[in-house]
Amino acid sequence: MSFYLVIAFVLSIAALVQVVWRKRILSLGALAVLALWALAALRYRTGYDWLVYQAFFDQYAPDYIGDGSGMVPMEPLYVLLNIVVAKMTGSFQVLLVVIATFNIWVLYRFVKLARADLVFCCAFYFCLVYLPLQMGVFRQSLAVSMFMIGMMYASRGRNNMAMFCSVIGVGFQYSSVIYFFVYWRKGVRFVMRRPVLFVGVVLLFYALGIGVASLALEALSKLSLSFISEKAAIYASTGAFERSPGAIAYLLVNCGIFLWVNKRLPERSRFQELLFGAIILQIAFQGLLFDFPIFWNRAQYLAVLPQAILLYQAVSMQPIVVRTVVASTSLAFVVSALVYQLVNPLIEPYIPYYSYLEYKFTGDIGDGLGRTLEYYRRFEAHLQ
Repeated sequence: MSFYLVIAFVLSIAALVQVVWRKRILSLGALAVLALWALAALRYRTGYDWLVYQAFFDQYAPDYIGDGSGMVPMEPLYVLLNIVVAKMTGSFQVLLVVIATFNIWVLYRFVKLARADLVFCCAFYFCLVYLPLQMGVFRQSLAVSMFMIGMMYASRGRNNMAMFCSVIGVGFQYSSVIYFFVYWRKGVRFVMRRPVLFVGVVLLFYALGIGVASLALEALSKLSLSFISEKAAIYASTGAFERSPGAIAYLLVNCGIFLWVNKRLPERSRFQELLFGAIILQIAFQGLLFDFPIFWNRAQYLAVLPQAILLYQAVSMQPIVVRTVVASTSLAFVVSALVYQLVNPLIEPYIPYYSYLEYKFTGDIGDGLGRTLEYYRRFEAHLQ
């Protein structure tokens, strides 16, 4: 646990110094990006779902013995990526490097286009979504990156390319179709003009306990597309989740950030509208589909970086006292959110972090397999 917390503290302190003094140290930004890349690219048997993804990858390797039956179905473009990497290298580790390199490169380009502080954005991203997104849900991470590329194209008026990249994203993860909301300019502008009304309605539904995710899963489970309907049925079988104190606090913080930033950025570029669209999507999903976090978690994966960018842009315009208070409070919250993740009983696959370099130097494969199998056992017991 301390390994991840040290990274979070270093990123947060560096980000706070740069935001408060309005100075960017390029070397710190480069180191932050390099650290995020290395953690995901060089991990070995660490994180969620690696075992499932490795088994899926191995069936396409030249020396694979078996018929591949019983594998979890995957989206077509992710299948294609596995086939290409497996046939060319036969190494699952290469696949991790390819995915991490692409995702972190997109993150860098996204923040650079926004002219935001790279360390500040990396601190938010690392604390809130890095562990599950970059060290867990491979397909979702690729889909998020493709939509981020699409948003960059859309900000320049190249809407056809934006749609093309976004459709590719859906080809990596079907659930990313929800991200198309960010392109709905009229809807986003409507909410931004009436932010208090939007937040009020969301919080009202949340307070009344009216969650509509179960209805959505029931509808999806009846679709004629077996790939989607079977997954929806599995998710529905786990049962609805109750609102936890942590989830309530997170929703309120996101609403507060949205209202504060929306008020302090009255003149908005097309890119900023797209960023707001991602935040609006997350808040709506958090408040209305809270009964199955898998829905709003996926919206969160896209929204965290836009949230960090907009918050930085708003904070950087404020007097030094306001900058210090808002930046320090925000960074303290995201570090607390990381702690909340790390104390989860189901965090075994992440602790301790194990590197591929350590494996190559020592020959010790580590206990990642045992920790992952224990996680699956506890997860199944948790659902019963």
